[in-house]
Amino acid sequence: MDILTEIEQNLVKSGSLFEAEQIILKGVLELGQAIMQNFLESLDRNLKSQTPANYQVINKQPRTLNFIFGPVTFRRRYYQVGTKKREFYLDQQLKIKPRRRLSPHYLMMMAKIAQTTTMRNTADILNLVFDSGITADSVMHAVHELGNQVAEQTQVKERQTTHRRTPRNLTIEGDAF
Repeated sequence: MDILTEIEQNLVKSGSLFEAEQIILKGVLELGQAIMQNFLESLDRNLKSQTPANYQVINKQPRTLNFIFGPVTFRRRYYQVGTKKREFYLDQQLKIKPRRRLSPHYLMMMAKIAQTTTMRNTADILNLVFDSGITADSVMHAVHELGNQVAEQTQVKERQTTHRRTPRNLTIEGDAF
């Protein structure tokens, strides 16, 4: 049975508009999780044909990432590269950091909310809206990490030389002279 039919059947059973809205929201979040899982696993299948010749598949391993629509567990190929190095080609292509559980978009949303309120309130808001089970401590670590990245980018931009334009004509107007 597809998710749309299941949502519609559950809506018939709902006794109020409040329940109906909850059923629709839950169904949409589950749909987002299913779509993301299918996307990531199919991307891993497609990347298999693009891997260099020295990449040998060892096995498939699961990974769970938290997105704004909920946690998604997907399986991806684990590769042996040469004689010593091992890696997940999918993680490398999508720039997913090791031991990271939150998606980049979810981190961005977290940081935007945290700019205007406390870490505890940010966690409460995210859990209320997305039912993600995030803690205030997790919010604090994510915000600090993103802050460090922004600081590094700012320092790099400050170090870059800017070419100033020299005007050919300088005109001074006003009553100051």
